[in-house]
Amino acid sequence: MKNPASYKVMGQSVPRVDIPAKVTGGAAYVQDMRLPGMVHARVVRPPSYGAQLTECDTAAVEKMPGVIKVVRTAIFWPSWRKGNFSRYKAMHALSAAAKWQETPGPAEAG
Repeated sequence: MKNPASYKVMGQSVPRVDIPAKVTGGAAYVQDMRLPGMVHARVVRPPSYGAQLTECDTAAVEKMPGVIKVVRTAIFWPSWRKGNFSRYKAMHALSAAAKWQETPGPAEAG
């Protein structure tokens, strides 16, 4: 067994070279990255587990300022937009336009 007194790092204070950048706001976090041409999305989720989207008129949302594209997948609709508040507005507009077919869950079936 090694004598703890001979340890080089264990039990020693190590300078945190990352702290100054975090304190001054200079640290780069992944959510702070901005790449050229980068867009963001908001997701409209079903109202309950297993709900199926039956229809959604996206024409009005696609005409909203800043909307780049509305993409439908099997599970959700992201609305691609530039600008944070605009994304929320598009998400709520899509949510209002969506019609869902819900199926009873296990607790509701009995």
